[in-house]
Amino acid sequence: MGLFKPARRSAGNYRLHGDNEVQRLRQICVYRGAGLKLGHIRSILDEASSDAAGADQLRRFPMVTKEKWVEVMRAAGFTDEDMHRWHAQFEKSAPREHQEFLEFLHIPPEEVQSIRDWSRKAEAGG
Repeated sequence: MGLFKPARRSAGNYRLHGDNEVQRLRQICVYRGAGLKLGHIRSILDEASSDAAGADQLRRFPMVTKEKWVEVMRAAGFTDEDMHRWHAQFEKSAPREHQEFLEFLHIPPEEVQSIRDWSRKAEAGG
């Protein structure tokens, strides 16, 4: 799919990855762990990388914000109830990764805690 390409190849034809490729792979893993399909991930990453300012600017600004994530989820057909169930399942199956994902979206710490609290409560049936 061309979602992840090496920066270059060594003389022995080994793939060599730089910091930008490692960052992209981390983002791909976060998105996959969150349940996104590869086509959606490609769209998110390609949109972010099409900015004329290049990789240096991408490090300074969030690639995906909470608002962008909600927009993608809604475009994929998720309702508010679906998103709540998604958070509850993510919290139940991978709480540390759920925390990291919410932080990755640059959600303020108090809101992250609130999301995680109601996710646990929803999963417990409350």
